[in-house]
Amino acid sequence: MGELNIKALCNSCGRKTNHVVVAEATAQETDTIPKQLGKGKLGEEEILWTSTHQLIRCQGCGCVSFRSSEENSPYWGPIFGDPWTYYPPRIARREPNWLSELWAPLDDRGKLDDHEIPLLLREVYNALQMGSSRLAMMGMRAIFDMVIRKTVGDQGSFAAGLNELVKTGNLAQKSRDFIEAAVEVGHATAHRGHNPSSDDLMSVMDIAEHLLLSSFVLRKRAARLRKSTPPRKARTP
Repeated sequence: MGELNIKALCNSCGRKTNHVVVAEATAQETDTIPKQLGKGKLGEEEILWTSTHQLIRCQGCGCVSFRSSEENSPYWGPIFGDPWTYYPPRIARREPNWLSELWAPLDDRGKLDDHEIPLLLREVYNALQMGSSRLAMMGMRAIFDMVIRKTVGDQGSFAAGLNELVKTGNLAQKSRDFIEAAVEVGHATAHRGHNPSSDDLMSVMDIAEHLLLSSFVLRKRAARLRKSTPPRKARTP
């Protein structure tokens, strides 16, 4: 096939770039569905299904990926949004560059001596990529609970745990209000069938990432800075 240039989101570049279609295959099959013929009579109508599969390569970084689309005739009208399904899935939100720092113990007390938080956080990002917003939201709700238990222990409820974080100086009151709002979205998703919007999902992710960054990563970095900074020299009389 001749070269076909397209625009597509590149996971490696992090934006839409020019791609070339390296290979393409199209398959068609027919199916029949019931059709009302009038006066209570039923007949059948033939439907033509067309699937298109493409191997594409980014012309910026050279990253190769696969995409496919499917349509049928005569029922499909204009398609809104991207009709293609990509593999690997397009990244909905990039993992923060400090995520790897959650895998190491926080300090000599080893508050993060297990890996359940970073493992679950990675599952949340995977759920976001797959468009599973409710699973991602419930995963973030669980992360808030883990942070409370690892910092001040099990307090019996989210509200009591947040209050204890504020009381012990691990959380500012203003941040507590942000987290409480985020946790309530998680409650609604888990228990009341709420399907959060993309904007709400990203807001909760912002709050969750900020909590993890301030509670664990920055505290560990500050401890390392104190250790590596030479002390002031005593003044001579």
